[in-house]
Amino acid sequence: MKKILLVSIVMLSMTRSSLGSTYHLIGEDDLRSRTRDGYIFEPSLETEGFTHAAKLDQVVAAANRHYKNVNRTLLLKIDESKLIYPLVYDYVERHKQYFPHIYGPLNLSAIEQIFLMPRNADGNFRLPEIP
Repeated sequence: MKKILLVSIVMLSMTRSSLGSTYHLIGEDDLRSRTRDGYIFEPSLETEGFTHAAKLDQVVAAANRHYKNVNRTLLLKIDESKLIYPLVYDYVERHKQYFPHIYGPLNLSAIEQIFLMPRNADGNFRLPEIP
């Protein structure tokens, strides 16, 4: 437990010193139903204690894993410097990589842009054009 906490603290300080963009995937209908008082409240807050996020190179795999059956999947581009709750990079053993997690609801004021996730002819996701 101490090792995980230490890694999370180190990754948090690394993140805050090199602020950039993080992304959050959500179904269009879920965005409407889970937003209140300026925040998006994901079910994972109750079950895991955080809101899932991803770096750009993790988005397509995450979308194909978790949003395959969602009709309109949105990609929210988040400005890390505007997050109200802590952003921590936690190591996810089954994927053998660090993922950003927001330890609270996602504040709408941190969202820079919203993109519709496009699909290839085979139904798999691909990245949208991000300026």
